Parts: sequence; C-alpha cells; structure tokens
Amino acid sequence: MIPLRLQLHNFMSYGSNSQPLDFKGIDLACLSGANGVGKSSLLEAITWALWGKARAKSDDDLIKLGNQDMWVDFVFDLEGTKYRVVRKRSKQGKGQSSLEFMIASGLEEKGRQESLSDWTPMTGATKAETQEAIVKTLRMEYDTFINSAFLRQGHADEFTVKRPAERKAILGDILGLSYYDQLESQAKELSRHKEIEKESLEKQLEDMILELGDKKTIQKEVEKIEKSLQGTSKEIQVKEKEVIDLQKKKSDLETDLKKIEELKLRVSDFEKDIQDLNLDIQKHDQIVSFAQKLIIQKESIETNFEKYKENLKLNEDYNQKLSKQLELNKQKSEIEKNIDQEKHKLEMEKGQTKAKLEEIKNKLAKKEEIEEEKNKIEKELSLLKQKEKELIEFQKDYHKIKERLAEIKVELKQLKTNGEEIKNKITILSKAKADCPLCKQSLTEEHRKEVIGELENQLIQKREEYKELRDKKITFKEKTESLEANIKETEIELTGKSEVERKLTELSKDLREIENLTQEEKEQIEKYKKLSERLEGKEYDPEDFKKLQELEKEISSISYDEKEHNQVKEKVKQLEKYGQLKSKLDQAKEKITDSKEARARIEEIIKRKKVSIEKDTKEKEDLAQNIKKLEIINNKLEEENKVLMDLRVKVSGVQKEYGAVKEKYDRLIKIEEEEKEKRKKLKGAEEEKSIYDELALAFSKKGVQAMIIESAIPEIEEEANKLLSRMTDGKMQVKFETQREKKTDGELQETLDIKISDEQGIRAYELFSGGEAYRINFAIRVALSKLLAHRAGAKLQFLVIDEGFGTQDIQGREHLVEAINSISSEFKKILVITHVPELRDVFPTRIEITKDEEGSHLNVVG
Repeated sequence: MIPLRLQLHNFMSYGSNSQPLDFKGIDLACLSGANGVGKSSLLEAITWALWGKARAKSDDDLIKLGNQDMWVDFVFDLEGTKYRVVRKRSKQGKGQSSLEFMIASGLEEKGRQESLSDWTPMTGATKAETQEAIVKTLRMEYDTFINSAFLRQGHADEFTVKRPAERKAILGDILGLSYYDQLESQAKELSRHKEIEKESLEKQLEDMILELGDKKTIQKEVEKIEKSLQGTSKEIQVKEKEVIDLQKKKSDLETDLKKIEELKLRVSDFEKDIQDLNLDIQKHDQIVSFAQKLIIQKESIETNFEKYKENLKLNEDYNQKLSKQLELNKQKSEIEKNIDQEKHKLEMEKGQTKAKLEEIKNKLAKKEEIEEEKNKIEKELSLLKQKEKELIEFQKDYHKIKERLAEIKVELKQLKTNGEEIKNKITILSKAKADCPLCKQSLTEEHRKEVIGELENQLIQKREEYKELRDKKITFKEKTESLEANIKETEIELTGKSEVERKLTELSKDLREIENLTQEEKEQIEKYKKLSERLEGKEYDPEDFKKLQELEKEISSISYDEKEHNQVKEKVKQLEKYGQLKSKLDQAKEKITDSKEARARIEEIIKRKKVSIEKDTKEKEDLAQNIKKLEIINNKLEEENKVLMDLRVKVSGVQKEYGAVKEKYDRLIKIEEEEKEKRKKLKGAEEEKSIYDELALAFSKKGVQAMIIESAIPEIEEEANKLLSRMTDGKMQVKFETQREKKTDGELQETLDIKISDEQGIRAYELFSGGEAYRINFAIRVALSKLLAHRAGAKLQFLVIDEGFGTQDIQGREHLVEAINSISSEFKKILVITHVPELRDVFPTRIEITKDEEGSHLNVVG
C-alpha cells in the first residue's frame, strides 16, 4: 500500500481548511515539528480511514474541539491500482457514521481537475461489508499494519535486548502464535468437558446396572396377573350376554309403554281437532249472516258506488292538467337558467376584457424602465466577457508554469542521482590502494588526489546547480499559488454570468411583447364596446327568449283549478268505502253457497275422528294388560347388573396392579436400550477426549508454535543480513541459534540467541555497542516488520519510522540516518518523524507541521 493523497477535515488538531497532503514526488521524507503539533495525527488519520481505529477511545474523541463532524479522504496505490476511502463521523443526534470505498475508473488526464466520475464505487450495503472489502483488498488488518509499517519510538531494540525466552515470546506475538495458545486452551477446555461427560456416563451406567437386577422377578409377576385377568374376563362375557337378553325384553315392554302414551296423545289431539272444527262451523254461519245483510242494502250501495266512479273520473282529469302544467314550468325554468348562463358568460368576458386592457396599459407604462434596465445589464455582461478572456490567459500561464515545475523536479532528481554517484566514486577512490577501482589503471597518491579534486569540483558544481534549480522551483511555486488565487477569484466573479445573460434575454423578450401591445389595445377596446352593447340590448340569447314567451302562453291556456281539484279528492275519499262494499255485495251470493258446502264437509270430518277415538281407546286398554310383566324383568336385570359390576370392579383392581407392574417392566426394557446408548456415548467421549489431549499438545509452545518459529528464523536472518550487508559493506552478518548445550549435562535446550559475525569474528549481540548496535537493531526490526507483512499476504511498501532521534547523540543520529538511507530503495515511501531541527535538512523532502489557534497546518518543502 502506497499513500498518494490525504485530506483531513476537523480531524484531531486539523481544522476544516487544512491543506491536503500530496505524497506524489515524495520517496523519503522527514515529518518535523515541535511536540504536540499533530505529526502522529496524520498517521492516526490513515489508520482511522482504512480500519476505523486510532488511539482515541471513541470516534467522537477524534473530532476537533468545538465541531460536530469530521472526515478523512485517503487515496492510495496498491499494485498499480488507485483506491480511495472516505470515512465520516457526526455527533448530531445519536451520532452518525459513513464509509465509502472507491476504485479509480480510468487513466488520469494531465491538467484536468479530478471529479467523482473518475471513481467507481466499491461500497457495500453496510459499513461492515465495506470494511471487509477494504481489509480484503489490503490483505492486512490494523494490528498487522501498526506492528509492521510503523517503527515506533523506543521499539527498535525491543527484540534484541530481551532474554532468549522473551525473544521467543515477542517473535511468537509477531507471528500471531497467540492464536495457537487460544486453540490449546480451547482443546484443553473441550477435553475437560469430555472428562466430565465420561464421569457422568459411568455413574449413570452404574445406577442402570443396579436397577436392572429386578427384571426377572417383575417379568414373572406380570405373567401371573395376565392369567388372572383372562379368567375373570370370561366370567364377565357370560354375565354381559344374560344382561343383554334381559335389556332386550325390557326394551320391548318399554316400547309398548311408549305406544300407550302415543295413543293417549292421539286421542287427545282428535278431541281438540273436533273442538276446532266446531269453531269453523260457527265462522261459516257468521259469513252467511253478513252476506244476507249486504243483499238487503243493495240499492243504497249501488247508488253511492256510481257517485264514487264519477268523482274518480274528475280527479283523473285534474291530475292530467296538473302534470302538464308542471312539465311546462320545468321547461320554462331550464330556459330561464340558459338565458342567465349566457348573460353571465358575456359579463365574465366583458370583465376579462377590461382586466386585459388594464394589464396592457400597465405594461406600456413600464417600457422606458425596461429599456433602461436592459442597457445596464448589457454593460455588466460586457465586463464579464472581458473577465472571461482574462481567466483563459491566467489558465494558460498556470499550465505552462506547472509543466516547468514538473521538468524541474525531474532535473533535481537527476542532479541528486549524479551527486550520489560522484560521492560513491570519491568514497571508492579514498579507500583504493594501488589500482584505480574505476578504470583499473595504476594509481599514485598524487593522481588519486587530483582525481578526487576533480570529482569534488564536479560535486560542488552539481550542488550549485541543484540549489539554483531548487530556488527556481520555489519561485515557480509562488507564481502558481498567485495564479491559482487569481483563477479562483475570477471564477467566483464569473459564476453570475449565466444569470446576467438570462436577465438580458428576459428583458429583450419583454420589450418585443410591449411593441406588439399597441394594436392589441385597440382590439380590446372595440371588443369591450361590443360586449357592453349586447348586454344592454339583451342580445345574448334570442332563441331562448322566443321559446320562453311561447311557454308562458301555453301555461296560461291550461284551465287548472287547484281548489276544485282538492274538493273532488275529498269526495273520492268519502265515497271510497262504497267501492269496497260493492265488491263484497257482488261476492255475497257466492259466499253463502260456499259456506254451506264447507259446513257439511266439516260435519263429515268430525264423524270420522270420533270413530278413530273409539279404536285407539280399545288398543290402549289391551297393551296395558301386557305392561304388568315389566316390573319382574326390572328386578331381575338389577340383580344381574350388580353381579356384573362386582366382576368389573375386580378386573379394574387387577388391571391397576397389572399397569403398575407392567409400567415398571417396560421402564426396565427402556433402561436396557438406554444402557447400550450410554455405552456408545462413553466410548465416543473417551475417544474425543484423547483427540483433544493430542490437539492441546500439538498447539502448545512445544508443538506447532516451535515449528513455525523454526521456519521463520531463516526468513528473518536472510532479510536482516541483506540490510546489514548494505549498511556495513558486507562486514557484518547476524545468526539466530534456537538450541544450545547445557553446561551441566551437555543436553540440548530451547533458546533464541543472537550471534553477530564481523571482521573480528563471531560474538553475542550483547558485546556490541554504539553505531554497530543501532545497525543490528534496525536491521532486525525491519526484517521482523517485513516478515509480519508477508505473513499477512501484503507487500510492505510504506514505512514510518519514529525512533526518538532526540535521545541520541550526534554519532547515534548519524548512524540512524545512515541506516534509513540504506533501506530507502526497499520501500516506495518512507516517513521519518522527528522534532529535532538539525535533522530536517538531511532528508530530500520534509513535511513541516505547525500549530496555531485555528489548528495544525502542514507544508511540504524540497
């Protein structure tokens, strides 16, 4: 992972307007500033953006004091692909967080400002999914990063100064062997659970064996009770048959008893029917009497009935006249409504025309005002167009200077490389003896000094060229900043251009409309005059006026008198009863004949019912003689039921006893099955405990952990020796010994000793001091960092060193700077943190951090 750009907003000591840190062109840089200005905060921002973790207890503690929200925007390169992470946090409400992950969409275009379209989202549905995608892409967790890419102050010799046993523990932590300690603990815990399970199963089996000792005795008792139940069951079957026969005889007699009751009810029903039929005879006698009375009043009923018909006819005539008059009034009402609607339309149109005239007059009055406003806007637009031309010139100058700055960077890098080559030649010549190591020719002391002098002159010339170019770079950078300010200022002024153009277009349109309003005003005046004349002369609906007059004539021609109509309706109401009496009079003779015939039929039915009563009474007396046997059968049935009940009670007691014994026997059968299953479980628990015991031993420090450390040692040695060889010109080598002989008995014991070989031979690390010890510490620490990153599946390309320069003397600082320079080719980017002013200029680039009332600020120099 190689950082490209870091932008902070209200993060820790950095405010809302903090300058972004652009890592482009930075290979080896010094992060300098006083204690507490915010140097480490930049690294905290990177870890918070990528993993959501920093040294604060909560995210809200990372927000700059006095603010409610913060965000970090971090862009990095991974194996040639650009990625971007934006993490935000707000205190508002219950607190809100967001996380975005993006990948670069395509190639960058020189000079074009970056936009969101340059990035393709990789953000998941949730924050957890997005975080998982980031870790999967980086192939590195937070703990791995801070223990590999970050060499913290005071930790360089953390490994080397420890005792051998402690070194192994530290190496175990770096290799993540604590995971195997967890596995060992889990295996021991599972083994303990299986031991408890085994002991429990053994105790249960002992109890089962004791309980199964009574099985044969209980089995014999079950067989004895089953025989007793079979004998008693046969006795019950015989008694049940005798009881069933008696119950059948009883049932037959009870049926006869029910039939007697039915005959009683039927006789009673027949007697009641005869009473009802006699009442029907009386009703028919009343009908005949009423009909005869109507016949006597025949002449009076018929006279009044004729009067009733005459008044009904008059009422019908009046109803027809009323209906026609109502229909005509309805038509008249609709026509009047249409006339009112037409009149209203004309009045509305007249009002609208008047309003339109007022609007036209108002617009014509504003013509001069609009023309004046248009002239003012045209002048303003002319000035903005001039500003637009100035912006184009500023942008051209800006791009030319930016291109020249890029060229200067390349030239500075080349001069630096040339200077390093000349330094190397001077060093080689200073150490050379008889022959020139460059051209392989004989070399005298005078010739050597001459060549070295020429090289030193070249070096001085390169340094002067480097200084001149660096000054030009600063000058050009100041110009770009000035141009950027001019461009931004001009862009802000031009933001209102589109609004000015829009206003000018609207004003031009308004003037064109006003020029067309004079003719329209004349037309509207003429229209208003005609509408007024039509309304005054009622010329809005002549056809409906004509229809209305005709309807009024037709309504007056209908001679409808409401008073006379009401008198006729009253007479109809008074004579209505004679209509009903006339109908009954017409039916009177027919009803007399029908009622006499019905009376004769009823008398015949009464005779038949009396015969049925006599027959049912005789059958009832015959059945009553047979019912006397029912009492004898009831007594016999009661005796037999008592015997049957005693037998059933006996069986119930035996069955209860049988149930208890059988339940016990069935339980013993089930225990036998459970015993077999428990024995299988016991065997499984013993086997699993054995497996967990073996796993606990395998995961212990003497098992897999020792194997992993043994396999990692060569990798650490190889990486440390590469660095030591580069720092000491191949004079020093490091070796780790994992076993040594005991002084007492000569047996091998586990250890982790560090042996260093140099020109004087092989010695223990503890015998080295000063610059040599620094080189050894630094080489081993970087080797361990690379090992940790490699084990995580990531390539370590970014290194941060915070090694406490302030605690070292001048020689110690020189040794550490020398060590850092020697590994610069191993990493794409190296940041060195220091607050010592003397060390700022020894690195090609420095990032100066300062702090004031607004917060922390950064400035890249070099």
